[in-house]
Amino acid sequence: MSEIIACNHKINNQATIVDKVVKIAKRCWESPNHLEEESRSVTCNISTRVQVKNIAIFFPSLGIGGGERVVRFLINLFQDMGINPIILTNVPIQNPKNAPSLPETVKRFVLPDSETIQCDNYRSRASALYDVLVDNNVDAFIFAHWYIKTLAYDALIAKGLGISTHLYIQSSFPLLFLDDDLPPRRCDIPFSYRIFDTVICLSEMDKLFWEHFNDNVRVTYNPLTITPALRDPSKLDGHTVIWPARLNADKCPERVIPIMQKLAERVPDAKLIMVGPVEDGYRLTFLQLAEKYGVRDRIELVGSQQEESMEKWYRQADAFLLTSKREGWSLALGEALAMGVPAVIYDLPYLTLARCKAVTSIPQGDSIAAANALARLLIDKPFAHRMASIGLNFISSIASYDHKAFWKSCLEIDADDIENTANNAGETSIELSRLMWRELFESFWSHSEHNAETIRKQQETIFNLKEDLANAHAIHQQEIQRLTEWYENSKSLIIGRALTKIPRAIKASLKTESNRS
Repeated sequence: MSEIIACNHKINNQATIVDKVVKIAKRCWESPNHLEEESRSVTCNISTRVQVKNIAIFFPSLGIGGGERVVRFLINLFQDMGINPIILTNVPIQNPKNAPSLPETVKRFVLPDSETIQCDNYRSRASALYDVLVDNNVDAFIFAHWYIKTLAYDALIAKGLGISTHLYIQSSFPLLFLDDDLPPRRCDIPFSYRIFDTVICLSEMDKLFWEHFNDNVRVTYNPLTITPALRDPSKLDGHTVIWPARLNADKCPERVIPIMQKLAERVPDAKLIMVGPVEDGYRLTFLQLAEKYGVRDRIELVGSQQEESMEKWYRQADAFLLTSKREGWSLALGEALAMGVPAVIYDLPYLTLARCKAVTSIPQGDSIAAANALARLLIDKPFAHRMASIGLNFISSIASYDHKAFWKSCLEIDADDIENTANNAGETSIELSRLMWRELFESFWSHSEHNAETIRKQQETIFNLKEDLANAHAIHQQEIQRLTEWYENSKSLIIGRALTKIPRAIKASLKTESNRS
C-alpha cells in the first residue's frame, strides 16, 4: 500500500511541476528576459547546507572536446568525494575513439534532444527529466552547457523538486555573439541565469560580466590533463611547432598557413605538427590550401590521438601555437606548459593561463609577429629553456588548486552565503572593467563584420546569377534570331513552300467553307 501511495504522490507532483514549467516555457520560449518573474510560481524548497549524495550532470553529448574532458574529470572527482554522479545527454553515449570511457558504475540517461525540441513538445523532455531526477534522488544538478534552448526550463524542473542548480560556463561570454551556429535569438538567454543557485566560470573578466545576471558567480580552474613534467620536460632541441586541437572553424586552423610561410623564411627546416580530429573533407581542403601557399611539406596532420599518448607529441615539440579567436580555458595550452613547451598565442587577455610569462601573446591575426615569436623560441635555445622553466613553475601552482574544496563550497552554499557574497564583492578594477567592455564591443564589431561579409557575398552571388541569366538570355535571343534568319532565307524552305502553295490554298479554302456550313 505504501508503494502505491508513493507512486501516486510522485505522479501528482510531476503533474504539478511539469504543468507549471511547460506553461512558463510556452509564455517565455521566445522571450527569456521575462522568465525570472514567471519562474516564481515554481515551488523551490531547497534545504540549506544539504549534504549532496547524488548529483546529475548534463552535457549534450560526450565526444573528445575540452568540455567533454572536463565533464569526465568532474565525474571522477565527485566519485572521489563520495558523491554518486549520473550523466544526462541528448544522445546515447558511445565511447569515442581516443577518449577514456566513463566508469561502468555511472548511470547514463538520454533525454529528448534539447536542440530539436520546441515549446509545443517540451513536455516530453520535462517529464523524462523529472522522472530521472526523482528516481535517482538527485540533490544537485550541474548544467555543463550554457546556451541550450531548454536550459532555464530544465533548471526549473529541478528547482521545483528542491534540487540546487549550478551553471558551469566553460567558454568566454563573447561566444554569445561570435558563434556562427548560435542563433541571434539566444543572445538573451543570460536573462534566465538568475534562477540558478550558482554560476561558475573560468576567468575574472567573465565573472564581472555574469554578475550582471546572477548574484552568486564564482571563478574556478579547469583541471590539468597532464601532470607537470618537472623532472623530465621536453628537450627543446629541434625546430618543431605543435598545434593540438580539433581542426574545426572555431580553432582557426587556416591561420597557421601564413604563419608557416613567414616562419620558413627565418627557420628553413621548421615544421608544424597538427594533432587532433579532422574530417576527411576538411583535411583535403586544408591540405590543398597549404599546397597553394607552398607550405604543404612543412605541415603534418596526425589526426586524433589517445589522450595518454599526448605527452609523446609534446616531447617532439619545441614551441606551442594557438590560433583561436576565443578560448574558455585552453586545456591544450595547459598541457604545453606542463610539458615545458613555451607558447605563442593570438592574444586572449582574459585567459588565466595567458598570464604566464612563458606565453607570448600576439595581436590577433598578426601572422608576421607570430612567426617571429616562434622563430625566436626555435633558434634561441637558452631563451626557450628559460621560458619553459617559467611555464612549469606557473602551471605547478595551477596543479595545486583544490577542486574538491571548490565544488564542496558550491554545493553546500545557502541563501545567507549568497547574500554575503554579493554584498562583499568589493570594487572592480578599472582594468578588468575596461577589458570586459572591450571584449564585448569587439565581439559586436566582429559579429557585425561577419554579417556584413555574409550579406556582401550573398549580394555578389545574386549579381553573378543576374549576369549569368542576362548572358544566357542574350545567347538565346541570338539563337532565335539565327533560326529566324535561317527560316526566312533557306532555299529548300522557299522551294518547299512554293511547291505546296496550291495544296495549302485548297486546304485553307475547304476549312473556310466547312466553318461557314
